[in-house]
Amino acid sequence: MEANESLAYIAGILDGEGCIGVYSNGATGNSLTVVITNLCEELIDYIDACLPGCKYSRRDKYFELHWHGRDAVLVIELLLPYLIVKKDVAEVALEFYYTCIDGRVRTLAITEAERILRNSYMARTKELNSH
Repeated sequence: MEANESLAYIAGILDGEGCIGVYSNGATGNSLTVVITNLCEELIDYIDACLPGCKYSRRDKYFELHWHGRDAVLVIELLLPYLIVKKDVAEVALEFYYTCIDGRVRTLAITEAERILRNSYMARTKELNSH
C-alpha cells in the first residue's frame, strides 16, 4: 500500500475506532491525546508500523495505540486530509495545541485565563466526540 493509501486507511480507522481529545492532566493543565482501540492486534501492529506510538494490551482482548502532545499533533496533521467523522475535533485539537501548548515552558504554572481557555477546548472536543 502506498503512503497516502495507508494514511487514508488509518484515518478511516481513527474515524470509526479512535478518539481525539483534550484532557485534563492535573497540575500542568491539559494535554492533547489521540487513541485508536481495536480487537485486532494485526491491525494495531500495522498502524504502529506506519505511525509509531505506544501499544499495550487491556483486558486481554483490546489493543490500543496512544499518542500524546507533539506526537498526537503529528498524527493528526498526517491524517487530517483524510478524516471525515473526526475532522472537526481534529481541527479543534490542533487549534488547542498551537494556541495553548506549542512553545510553552512546561514548568510554568498556567494562569486562570489560560486554565479557562484550555478547559473550553476540552469541553469543545468532548462535545464533538459525543456525536
